[in-house]
Amino acid sequence: MTKVKALGKVRDRACNAWKVLKGSFTPGRTAVLGAATGIFTIFLLMALWPTIAFIRYIGWIPSLVFAVAVILAALLGALLADLAIRWINKIRPVLRIALLAGLPVALAFYSVSQAGGLLVYAFAILIAGLAGGALLLLWKNGRAGFTRKDKLLIFVSLVVGLAGLAAGIIWMLHPGKMTDPPVNAAMQVEGLPPVIGMPDPSAPGPYQVGYLTYGSGRDKLREEYREGVAFTTGTVDGSRFLTDWTGLRGKMRTGLFGFGPDSLPMNARVWYPIGEGPFPLVLIVHGNHIALDWSDPGYEYLGTLLAGRGLVLVSVDQNFLNGSHTNLMKGFQNENDARGWLMLKHLELWKQWMETDGHPLHGIADMDRIALIGHSRGGEAVAHAAFFNHLPFYPDNALEEFDFGFMIRSVVAIAPVDGQYQPGKIRTPLSDINYFVIQGSHDMDLSSYLGLRPFHRLEFSPGFGGFKAGLYVYGANHGQFNTRWGRKDRSSPNINFFNTGQLMEGAEQLQIARVYISAFLDATLKGETAYLPLFMDARTGREWLPETVYISQFEHSSGMFVCRFEEDLDLSTTTLPGGFIEGQGLAVWREQLVDLAWGNQDTRAVYLGWHRTEQDSILPSYTISLDPGSLPLHMGSSLVFSLADTGEKAPPPDKEGEEDGEKTEDAEAVGDLPDGEDLPLDFTVELTDATGHVVRFPISHFSPLQPRLSRQLTKLPFMQQVAEAETIFQFYHFPLEQLVPEGSGFEPGQLIRIRLVFDISSEGVVALNNLGFMDSLGR
Repeated sequence: MTKVKALGKVRDRACNAWKVLKGSFTPGRTAVLGAATGIFTIFLLMALWPTIAFIRYIGWIPSLVFAVAVILAALLGALLADLAIRWINKIRPVLRIALLAGLPVALAFYSVSQAGGLLVYAFAILIAGLAGGALLLLWKNGRAGFTRKDKLLIFVSLVVGLAGLAAGIIWMLHPGKMTDPPVNAAMQVEGLPPVIGMPDPSAPGPYQVGYLTYGSGRDKLREEYREGVAFTTGTVDGSRFLTDWTGLRGKMRTGLFGFGPDSLPMNARVWYPIGEGPFPLVLIVHGNHIALDWSDPGYEYLGTLLAGRGLVLVSVDQNFLNGSHTNLMKGFQNENDARGWLMLKHLELWKQWMETDGHPLHGIADMDRIALIGHSRGGEAVAHAAFFNHLPFYPDNALEEFDFGFMIRSVVAIAPVDGQYQPGKIRTPLSDINYFVIQGSHDMDLSSYLGLRPFHRLEFSPGFGGFKAGLYVYGANHGQFNTRWGRKDRSSPNINFFNTGQLMEGAEQLQIARVYISAFLDATLKGETAYLPLFMDARTGREWLPETVYISQFEHSSGMFVCRFEEDLDLSTTTLPGGFIEGQGLAVWREQLVDLAWGNQDTRAVYLGWHRTEQDSILPSYTISLDPGSLPLHMGSSLVFSLADTGEKAPPPDKEGEEDGEKTEDAEAVGDLPDGEDLPLDFTVELTDATGHVVRFPISHFSPLQPRLSRQLTKLPFMQQVAEAETIFQFYHFPLEQLVPEGSGFEPGQLIRIRLVFDISSEGVVALNNLGFMDSLGR
């Protein structure tokens, strides 16, 4: 009984102490009013911040109207929410409304993720409430009438609030910091491949460059497409493609640009070589961006380069399809078919001009050598254009007839979207066209290598002579391929959550684009096949390229594939008829779709993992057996495959003699990787012919396998919504004439076995795809 009374006294004292403490720190009416004022003020400033971006495009008055609308909408939402929760809430109304008004502002403009928006909201409430309450108390009462404890509390609140405000602004405005560069596996080999013996494709060419614009001649917003045009063009009706251009938002868009979807202008700027043509014709189109921050001038760096080197570059204006203040709540979602169709309508104009004597551009363009380049949504659009080019009807509406049939030889996709528009609800199929895609690892807009999907979907017919290639560039972002977009892949203040300080310099990213795009167009439009090694191995162009990690993808139409892993779910079968597969000592052996940060790559691969220990008596291996003579190989052939480090950890093998498959816990792997360090993987390839001759070589003869490239895009890790890394395949290429010793007796045409022996790196998991052979290019 005595213990119970004692416990009761302790409880009563604790409750009384809590009441005294709570009463001491409960803000009075003035403090609450000050806190609410501070919170209102900080969220007012937060609402005005994104409005500043609109001022340069639409002027002060529309921007101010937008800001007021946002604030009123937030207040209205707060009042409605306040009415709903008033009965369960004892917070004073003025503070409650201030808190609720700021919530939609924080989530709408300051959220790279839900967590990011809530963090900003909570932080803003804290610092603004503390500073506002303290300032109003001091303003109304001065320093009189406060106890010593009150003065200390007001001082601490003021200092914490103002310091937090300053720190928050500095953190938001600071671009971020550089990060340590990753291991560059390809540059660790002793003997680097020889550089290409060709002129630098990014060097100025011999031609002087001419420039002009063409367009409607009555553009409401742009002088260069009004009185600045060299000649006028008509309009086209895109209503069947732009079904979202309706309602209030559609009227606002029409009011802004001065035309609707039934009268789209045909505007473009042209860089051309001054000399006797015809020259190959290249059209480039931008993607989605703030509409009034005109995107089409951002490819002038390519225009002047390519025109000087003997190509015509046309930068097509599609800014009227981009986001603007007219579609803040919902922009176009499935308009990439319209973007592609417009490219073909521009080609119709060029065909007409080339056939019209006396036209200013007559004879300048070669309509038998055409390439299309697209960036972002434009990168998806050019794939649609290549697909539409050979169709008789628009796939989604046969009332729209097509009759194009242009000689489009090549497509370049710069950080493209894929699948935003899907004809017949499937991803766009591609065939018999040269394709090049480039993607930055630190793209903060399209943070996944979606261009790999059309790369894998592209099929070559027998007799087609061409190739497809991809390039993954560590440190590159989305916007620096366009000089108008720059380092900020998102609008402010959203971009302020991202670490842009780790990006490569804009000049370096432009140089990469110059080298690869110019070389690709020279190879596919001019027949300069000596540039092909660049697309198989970036090291062959190292004298032209800035230093970073490059991962190349490549496939030539001459390829003969043993394994593509697409035909069935039987792990023992090959794509090439008559072959079979065996695995020995593998910790991982499966086939699956290859993941991306967003979705998958539209291809399957085999995943192979091994984990060797000191107790192992058999080396893990993966063996592909073939019928002799099943492939027409010779010394001029090359073994090729695509390989990627998956970043997985292979499980250790079972203990020998242990039942029920229990895992080994005490066996140490030979040569375990150091903790926290990713080292390039290496293993051996064996080729065996029907007479028993064997050729062995490590994959590091070409390059050790690049460790998985991680990236933290945001300043704080928990704000990042996308995966830190993706499975990116590296193309491997082994010319037999360089690997087979002279006089060895090895007969490539009698190949019967390809064996991967995991005897160098002690453990790892790799994804293997597109294993086969091709003729050495240039022979």
